[in-house]
Amino acid sequence: MLNYISCFQFACCGIDDSSDFHNNLDYKLFDRRLPSSCCISLLNGICLESDAYRFGCYQAINEYLHFYSRLIVAVGLGIAILELTALILAVCVCRNTLDDDGFD
Repeated sequence: MLNYISCFQFACCGIDDSSDFHNNLDYKLFDRRLPSSCCISLLNGICLESDAYRFGCYQAINEYLHFYSRLIVAVGLGIAILELTALILAVCVCRNTLDDDGFD
């Protein structure tokens, strides 16, 4: 999942940075290669730490959510105000139609 996120959306590597992979068994077994999604450019299909993105995905995802959370709250408040206005207008229409009823 993190591989997909870092590759296609955020241009990041690891949680904090590329050093998160240093304790990984695959990293040690395969000559200190990082996942291909961590690299800006691959050298013969190999991702080395010198070519990796410098910041981690936690920071990138946190900034993304922080930016769009404001937008989501603003849209929600706009819809709430619209609904409240519609409710008030509906109450006004109902009160006026009861007074003008000609069926007495």
